[in-house]
Amino acid sequence: MLVWWWWRVAAAGTVLAGVLSQNVTLTSTSLVNQFLLSPLAVVRLENSNCDADLGRTGTCLTLFECYARGGVKTNLCGNGFGVCCLIVAKENGVSYGNNTLILKDKFDSGVDITYTIRRLMPSICQIRLDVRRLYLYRPENNGKCETDYMTINQDDKIGKICGLTENIHFYLDVTSEVVFTFHTSASVSFTRDWEIYVQQLMCDFMSTNAPQGCGQWYWGTSGTIDIWNNVDPTTPDWYYLHDQSYAICVRWEAGYCSISYTESLQFRPYCSDLFERPFTTTLLRTCDTSPPTSLIPLTYTVTEGLQEFFVGFKDGSNLHEGSPGLPFQNPSIMYVQNQC
Repeated sequence: MLVWWWWRVAAAGTVLAGVLSQNVTLTSTSLVNQFLLSPLAVVRLENSNCDADLGRTGTCLTLFECYARGGVKTNLCGNGFGVCCLIVAKENGVSYGNNTLILKDKFDSGVDITYTIRRLMPSICQIRLDVRRLYLYRPENNGKCETDYMTINQDDKIGKICGLTENIHFYLDVTSEVVFTFHTSASVSFTRDWEIYVQQLMCDFMSTNAPQGCGQWYWGTSGTIDIWNNVDPTTPDWYYLHDQSYAICVRWEAGYCSISYTESLQFRPYCSDLFERPFTTTLLRTCDTSPPTSLIPLTYTVTEGLQEFFVGFKDGSNLHEGSPGLPFQNPSIMYVQNQC
């Protein structure tokens, strides 16, 4: 009887170790419970984000999964059962993993680099970009990116991206592998730098996906809406970029009946471009033929309807600069949801 009992203990322990290594959740009807333990507390590694070294963000994986995806182990996660895995995309190579980091530290030279990220499975239909920073040379005064630029082969919400961007997110619909292309010109001396995280989203997890047509998807009771090239540089080159067509969407939260928006500078693009605010009348479409000469704050509250700002910057012939030293600038909009 004693020998038989210890065989059961050893067998159950072997099964438990094997199940944990495969990142499977054990339930009350699991083989281990039937053999030995009831109830059983099990740590589940959900491939969630975790804190890696140097302030970066990794993915909580088993050590085997991390190495299989070409990642680097940093800290422990998952109550010590997993490692915080940092998967850095390979320059001019192919990477496979969620929350992949596209990274290049400060440099000043001309380069042409691609990063290819394969979908983890066919059901991946969107990616979310979390842009910690993207420092490229500024756009031309018509908003076009000619000297430096980043392009993405999926979706048509955005064309070439350049300028200085920090701490924004963006959603793209995808149907195949995603190719990021970076071009910088040796003709201009400028310090470039980028750190962009790419998260893959499945089609059946609609709570995390952006609604159709939304390039940005904000939720929560307050926040700040920013778009590409949102860092005001030391020189007045803070233009909105050409070739942008998408919605900026804000989710109504349960128990809240209105949303108040505040713009420290009322954004008015050149009149051949378009910027629509959500469900208002007098402010739905505002534009101008010359940039504002002073800060004009704008506050408005919306009590119903879809909360979507529409960005339609498609006329590359107008001067986004207006006149030297006086650009049309970029919208930066704070919002607060008000309880019923």
